[in-house]
Formats: sequence, structure tokens, C-alpha cells
Amino acid sequence: PAALPQTLHVRGMTTAVVNGQLRVLEIRIENELVSAGDISMLQDLTAAAVNAALQKAQESVQSELQQLQGQLMTQGGQGPA
Repeated sequence: PAALPQTLHVRGMTTAVVNGQLRVLEIRIENELVSAGDISMLQDLTAAAVNAALQKAQESVQSELQQLQGQLMTQGGQGPA
């Protein structure tokens, strides 16, 4: 599929945006988290946000592929052999 929706996931005070090609488009970090100076927590929250966004993007891709397959089947196609 050419144009899959972007996936946005917020985890704590970090946000990751991932597209259907599983590319990270953006990572946002709240100023309060940076000014707190807790690098370990910042790293953990960022990794969790990215992983969750990737998982959601994978689920979106799978769902869209299933919908396309269903459309092909209803249009008289035999589906994959």
C-alpha cells in the first residue's frame, strides 16, 4: 500500500511518530523531562515510545493488507495459491 497512515504513540512524556514503512518520522520529548536531568528515564521512555509506535504501525500494515486481500477476494480473485 502506498499511503499508510502515520502512527503516533505517547508514552509518558515522550512521543514517537512512525509510518507504515516502519520509519521513525519524529520523536518529541517534553521539556520537563529534559530539564529533570534523568538521562536513564529519558532513554527508557523514548525506547518504550518508539517500540510501541513500531508495534502499532506493524498492526496497521497487517490490518490494511488483510482488508486489501478481502477486497480482492470479493472482486472475484482466487487469492494467493
